[in-house]
Amino acid sequence: MKKILAILSIIILFGVFVYVNKRKKEGYKEVNVVVVSKKDIREWVEGDGEAKPVKLVNVGSDVTARIEKILKREGDTVHKGDTLCILDASTYLAKVKEVKAKLEMDTYSFENSRQNYERSLRLYQKGLLSRKAFEDAKLSFDRLSAVLKQDSSLLEQAKRNLARTVITSPIDGVVLAVNKEEGEMAIVGTVNTPGSVIMTVAEMDRMEVKGYVDETGILKVRRGQKVVIKLDAFAGRRFKGEVYRVVGMPESAGQGNVVTYPVYVRIKDSVRLLPGMSASIRIMVNEALDVPSIPVEAIGRDKKGYYVWRVEGYVCRKQRIEKGAESFEFAEIVKGLNIGDTVIVGPLSAMRELKDSMRVKIKEVIKKVGRRHGRFNRT
Repeated sequence: MKKILAILSIIILFGVFVYVNKRKKEGYKEVNVVVVSKKDIREWVEGDGEAKPVKLVNVGSDVTARIEKILKREGDTVHKGDTLCILDASTYLAKVKEVKAKLEMDTYSFENSRQNYERSLRLYQKGLLSRKAFEDAKLSFDRLSAVLKQDSSLLEQAKRNLARTVITSPIDGVVLAVNKEEGEMAIVGTVNTPGSVIMTVAEMDRMEVKGYVDETGILKVRRGQKVVIKLDAFAGRRFKGEVYRVVGMPESAGQGNVVTYPVYVRIKDSVRLLPGMSASIRIMVNEALDVPSIPVEAIGRDKKGYYVWRVEGYVCRKQRIEKGAESFEFAEIVKGLNIGDTVIVGPLSAMRELKDSMRVKIKEVIKKVGRRHGRFNRT
């Protein structure tokens, strides 16, 4: 009997031992951790865009007329003042002749009136002419003087319109597009109707990138910030740039109704580009050097703000933090952690189940973190 009791006791103790160890093991969470260390952090905002000339002019007409000759075509190099096209000038030449003839006739009438006025003034001063007759002579002289001034203004306007039938290049550059052909009408724009664009001329030696940044990052973008430019036409190369203008009015909305804002970037490197070439931009909006940092994967967020799981011995603690600059991989810790503190960085499945004071077991200390392909790089 004693032997049976002894065997039962051993079995019970062994069962209790197995149960306790099993519960103990189930109470642990195996986690990967990182140690808070100092790093240089550069925060970037990304966007897509295209190359475009700094100066691009849509050349139109200031008068309505039929296009008689087009002297420049796509790809032609032009200088400021070069003739691009000639319009039919017959209507405006006739107008100049008409106004000149009227001016000549009114000049004769004015000279007549001037002589009459001077004669009337002498007679009036001698008392040989009534006041009313003198005033009539003066009124006629003043009226014809005003008519002469009006004729002169009309003649100047007619000459300007005639000169506008010869359309010249406003800049040095290259003709990018010719939108009209000989025989078509060039129309002057009005308030409600856009005018005809005859051709487009651009300065090709000065190019920029017009990028689009969504609403989540545009408030961080400022004039003068450094930019890294990637052009599809130059695979593997990166170019330096600088933000010189930020537009506060949205220009387009992408998929999912994401609002984007134009950002203009000057290219500092010497490179030959063509308008419309695809580009992507990375704007450095913040920089913090030699600051406490941890991988962004270690940071969680709830209604109260940001937090991490800090390891103390064999348990984890929910630690509130304040972030500073943040790159694609690391975040600056302004408050809440010190150099040398250990925080949990994964795996995600374990982090989702963590609770304050839960027992944890360190599986691996991550020494180098990267977000390429969403995996950690371990050394």
